[in-house]
Amino acid sequence: MPAANTLVSALVEYKREPSGTYEIPEEKRTVPGYILNAEVTIIDHSIPAVIYRKTFKGEKPKSLLSDSNTIFVNKGAREVLGEKPIDEIEKYLNGLPSKRDIDKP
Repeated sequence: MPAANTLVSALVEYKREPSGTYEIPEEKRTVPGYILNAEVTIIDHSIPAVIYRKTFKGEKPKSLLSDSNTIFVNKGAREVLGEKPIDEIEKYLNGLPSKRDIDKP
């Protein structure tokens, strides 16, 4: 639940998209890799309603070599996750107009 004085909030939900398999050389096995895509839902609690949705695509897990799916991870890892698109989300949210901007004549 949002704070009592919060008029607008952004809900971020991450969904996995398969990006292939990755080899863990130390353990001589492969694990699945996933891209983390973020679905951002902007909610206006004064109405209340969902006012906008946008999806941000994450990055593939980074391998050691550019043309390889070999990766070093913690021992016993069962999957490899790419980077979350946090910077893109923050840049987008910070660029939205605020109520002060809208109310200016």
